[in-house]
Amino acid sequence: MERGSRTVNGKTHEYELYYPCEPVKGAEKAQPAPLVIIIHGFGVSLGGYRQYAAYLSKLGCWAFLANMSNLNGLTKSSRHAKRRSNICAISDHLSWLLDRSKVESDPLYMRLDVQRIALAGHSAGRLNVYISQLLR
Repeated sequence: MERGSRTVNGKTHEYELYYPCEPVKGAEKAQPAPLVIIIHGFGVSLGGYRQYAAYLSKLGCWAFLANMSNLNGLTKSSRHAKRRSNICAISDHLSWLLDRSKVESDPLYMRLDVQRIALAGHSAGRLNVYISQLLR
């Protein structure tokens, strides 16, 4: 598993990237694996979804979690601005992961199946995932 942070539009997002479990001993080299990006709801953080990412990893998937801006307790205009920022961040995270899969020294190189990518979101995260793909 890889932990880090990246800045998108001036906002720092902590992230966790769960690697797919290795193939059984004696099997051919690891095949490209699907990617699932999980976007949390806005009453929690990425920590509330680690068990899902770990499970997907055991199933042989890459799983990506990122902390998004919390919208609770904000004025309506502030919420809209943060929601726009979160939507842009989802697309940026996806583009970043795809770019990484083309870099020979990166763990994603030749291991990411770009034809099998899923975005999942819970609660407000679901709405942001949906809108991010409408705008893509």
